[in-house]
Amino acid sequence: SGVLSLPDTHAHADPHPALWWWLLWSSTPPRGAPHARGQREESTRTRRSATTRLAIAHAASRTHAAHAKTGTAALLESAAFADGLNRLAERNLSFDLQLTPPVLAQAAALFCRHSATPLALCHAGSLQDFSPEGIAQWRDGLTALAEHDNVLCKISGFGMFNHDWQVDDIRDYVLHAIDIFSPQRIAFGSNFPVDGLHGDYGKVMGAYLQITDDFSDNECRAMFHDNAARFYRLD
Repeated sequence: SGVLSLPDTHAHADPHPALWWWLLWSSTPPRGAPHARGQREESTRTRRSATTRLAIAHAASRTHAAHAKTGTAALLESAAFADGLNRLAERNLSFDLQLTPPVLAQAAALFCRHSATPLALCHAGSLQDFSPEGIAQWRDGLTALAEHDNVLCKISGFGMFNHDWQVDDIRDYVLHAIDIFSPQRIAFGSNFPVDGLHGDYGKVMGAYLQITDDFSDNECRAMFHDNAARFYRLD
């Protein structure tokens, strides 16, 4: 599933500025190039090389434009994608949704119309804008998605967006998610090995255990085991 929507780009647009920089750098003759015939031969090879790279750059630009049509927002508006969700339900299969808060409300509108398809929200919606406006957008999106009759919110991945996080940095976000979905629709995950880049397994899972210390044993068992086992039919 896509995470960020790509901007629309005309199929025949000029290459991305970074590609132009690469073209310029790769086609510049080296210092101390030979003179006379050797210099002309080097110049010819350089022009041919630049032409080849320009063709590659245009191809990359066309690929970029094609990808722009398959970003998250485009998928959420696709009739074929919606039909695919129905087919998942017919086959008793689930869908794992990974996206960012700016498209959570749009996703909620779609998935709540297809609530027969079990839905797992990855990384609790991937909060990454910690401004008041960003947090409000995230909470509103979660609230909208919680209207789905068959959704599981997976809490994980905070280390991806705040590499130096401590327990108190994520406490409110974890409790917000639990409050919105209830302990019966929460599943904790480690997000390893990705979160292992910025902390060990004990830190990650220990933080979740500490934050949920006031919940009952049954609620904790549900959030740390039973809900995920039921959703993914691991029993």
